[in-house]
Amino acid sequence: SKQNPPAARDVRSCPSLTVMIPHYAEDNLITMHQLFHQKIELEKGATVLMAYLVDYFGDEFINFATRLHSSNEPVCDEQVQFELRRWASLRMQTLWRTVEGMAKGHRAMDVLLQLQVPYLTDRARDSICRDKFQCLVAMQLYGELKLGSPELEAAEEMLQRVPSSTAIAFLVNDQDRKEHMEAENIKQTKRFYSCVVDSSCAFENGRRVPKYVVELPGFPVLGNGKSDNQNHAIIFSRGELIQAIDANQESYLESAILLPSVLAEFAPYKGQQGGRSRPGIVGFREHIFSAVGALGSLAAEGEFVFGTVTQRMLTQVLACRMHYGHP
Repeated sequence: SKQNPPAARDVRSCPSLTVMIPHYAEDNLITMHQLFHQKIELEKGATVLMAYLVDYFGDEFINFATRLHSSNEPVCDEQVQFELRRWASLRMQTLWRTVEGMAKGHRAMDVLLQLQVPYLTDRARDSICRDKFQCLVAMQLYGELKLGSPELEAAEEMLQRVPSSTAIAFLVNDQDRKEHMEAENIKQTKRFYSCVVDSSCAFENGRRVPKYVVELPGFPVLGNGKSDNQNHAIIFSRGELIQAIDANQESYLESAILLPSVLAEFAPYKGQQGGRSRPGIVGFREHIFSAVGALGSLAAEGEFVFGTVTQRMLTQVLACRMHYGHP
């Protein structure tokens, strides 16, 4: 018989969750040069990226412009450019879209707490949300970004704008320390460290000082880049449960409100003899959609076959694969 799903829990009694996002070199925040100089080939001819986005998201761009011009505070050119870049980034496959979307889990828990425990102060709610939710970005190359680079500035802006439960884990190799690290049949002349920063970390020489620095036995990315990048960052996760997400996905507040129901999947069902064993992995299919014609629909269906149907067959039938990077 079909099992009834477990009832949603009070946020305070939910197990804690860490959303882990691996990132290597994907776009974070779209630049002005990309918006106005990057060409896109369409059936009716080539056009710049910004013109395509305005045409495709016409109603949303009108709403965006209305909000921007209706602001009571004066807006400078730099603010307009940033908001335009953010608006475009939230409609493309960027790290910014993924992090801002997944970080809505913090806001969703705050909304639920306002309804469940209305007497809590803002500070108390934020503390509970930080205890129950974390967004950890395994941004492998963050430590190699040059000072003043658009990539570093975008990462810093992201830390300031998303909830404080967001952190960035990254790799650092110390090439100044050339002494050999003796190991069985291995000699290496670099030391590798796994580090983490968040919005509370102080600045030193233009960079945030890592909250934790952990020396690794060697370079951690030996096989699959995505999963190995997650593995080196997992030591900084504080959630009892981990949700693995790719760097081109998104989440909505409406979906994030369902987090307590999802987390309840990992608790024993009431009424069962001895309960049930706690699952190791709960898989959720990706919802892939496109509205750019038959070619886009074909690509979306192809991704559904690979990302969902094939992975479920490898797991449930062949029992040879349990983790695709973002189950």
